[in-house]
Amino acid sequence: MAARACQKWGYSDAEAFGSSGSKQCVGGPGFWTMCGKYQVTVEFQCVGGQALRVPQSYPQGQGFY
Repeated sequence: MAARACQKWGYSDAEAFGSSGSKQCVGGPGFWTMCGKYQVTVEFQCVGGQALRVPQSYPQGQGFY
C-alpha cells in the first residue's frame, strides 16, 4: 500500500521508518489470547526518487548567484 502511494509521487519504493510500529487491540477476546483483532500501525518513508534536475547554465542576467 505504501509503495503504491510513493510510486504515484515519483518514488520507486517505500521502506519502514523509525520504530517497528505499534499494535493496539481493537476486538477481543481471541481463542487463545485476550485480544482477537489488532490494529497495527507502521510508518513508511518514500525512497528511490529522481534527482532534482538543475540547468547547467543560465542566460546572462538570470539564474542563481
